[in-house]
Amino acid sequence: MAAFGLGNELIVRVVYDGPPRAGKTTSLRSLAAGFGRPVESPGEAEGRTLLFDWMEYVGGWFEGRSIRCQVIAVPGQRSLQARRRALLALADVVIVVGDTTPEGLDELEPHLRELRADLDRSDGVRPGVLVQANKRDLPEALPLEEILRRLDDPDLAVDETVATNGSGVRSAFLHALRLALDRVRSSFPRDPRRDPRPDIEGAEDLMDLLRQADRETAPPEPGESRDPRSDVRNLLRNELADPQGPETPDGLPRPPDPEVNGSLLWPPVRGRLHLLAACSSGGFDAVQSDEGDWNAAGNLRWHAHSFASDCYGELSEARRALGQWANFHASVKTCISPDRALVVTAGGADGWRLWQVVQEDPTLYDLILDALSLESPVEVADRLWRSAQALIGVRVELLKAGLRVPCALETCGMARGRCVYFGRMPSPGHSLPPGPSEDRRTFLRLRFGDAMTVIRNSAGPSIGQILDRLEDRRRRAPSRNWVAEILSALLIEP
Repeated sequence: MAAFGLGNELIVRVVYDGPPRAGKTTSLRSLAAGFGRPVESPGEAEGRTLLFDWMEYVGGWFEGRSIRCQVIAVPGQRSLQARRRALLALADVVIVVGDTTPEGLDELEPHLRELRADLDRSDGVRPGVLVQANKRDLPEALPLEEILRRLDDPDLAVDETVATNGSGVRSAFLHALRLALDRVRSSFPRDPRRDPRPDIEGAEDLMDLLRQADRETAPPEPGESRDPRSDVRNLLRNELADPQGPETPDGLPRPPDPEVNGSLLWPPVRGRLHLLAACSSGGFDAVQSDEGDWNAAGNLRWHAHSFASDCYGELSEARRALGQWANFHASVKTCISPDRALVVTAGGADGWRLWQVVQEDPTLYDLILDALSLESPVEVADRLWRSAQALIGVRVELLKAGLRVPCALETCGMARGRCVYFGRMPSPGHSLPPGPSEDRRTFLRLRFGDAMTVIRNSAGPSIGQILDRLEDRRRRAPSRNWVAEILSALLIEP
């Protein structure tokens, strides 16, 4: 974790991790060559890292303190897991270098699962994880779309690299450094008497830590031309200073992007990971509606929205609104989709603009209609039943939370084992129209009417089998027999 070193420096640690021979050391050496910095590799044997690789770089400022980046590559061998975990415990951000050939991705997936478990034990805000999709020059490397589909984790950012020639390595490091600074900003005490002091000042201290870890742990189971130093200095200067103003070249609002200043982004770390994922194949392209709202579509089903009224003349007002909205999201987190971010950007003529960024997963409506393609009347009936139960449940949770939003099959879906609201949230400057006040039977009839019309027109001769399955559900759940009765009635009605 970050600490304050001698001379009141802020020490930020970036740790390279990954399966054996994925390119960790090659990436760090490529980065160091661009910085003009030496790499220390104590205990190296035949090109394999046995202890760690180490590089330091000093540049930029954080609240009056200079920033020292300690960049560490861990050993990848399974026999050295104790050392690897000791090094990961120091991380403010982890760059996971992965071989993206079919065999390499098979190794990367279980490695990431283990890493998540290790980082879940971290103190404070969990370090961000950026996957450096390496060896993209190999003919057998998998397409990026296949990699994203297999990893399928909103808490991961993915950057493509060829470490042997340095392609993409600097860009991945800069993205990771932003994630580290997000964690520092959200984790550090503001009372100087509580400033954490460093446990690692240099490579020798790190050697001592690993020797201690080896003693305490049981035997393990058997090319780019630009100057990267200026990029890091610019990143640190832009990240740690207040934005200059809301002006944009064309006078239009700037949509959210991964380069946003960390003080204008929520949640810390995860918010930037979401933006990196949303912009992995090009950024958001915002379009204004007739009502004055701004909408933008990103990669991987990410969407950004800003209501017409979500603009502020002063940066302090926008920050205050961001804080209020973040607190509101946190207070209702059990009934809204988890993959969201809030961002303030330069709004051009509008001043500063507040955005919500949401990943749109399949809704309950999508799941019901998808069952029709399976040509299984039993599955159609079961999805109708489960969707009705889920929608009733999330409606209760939304009402308890005082969140008056449209609760419907089209705005709710399953996320991480529970039904949640996927739609847009009311912002500090805008209120969404609440759904009508109805009893639960009326609520269910109104919400399922359109879906039942589609099923009735598509299922044809299978309607009888769907009704039989719903009747079986009614008999097995007497306390909810009214649900099956309403669904059956809607299916029969012309």
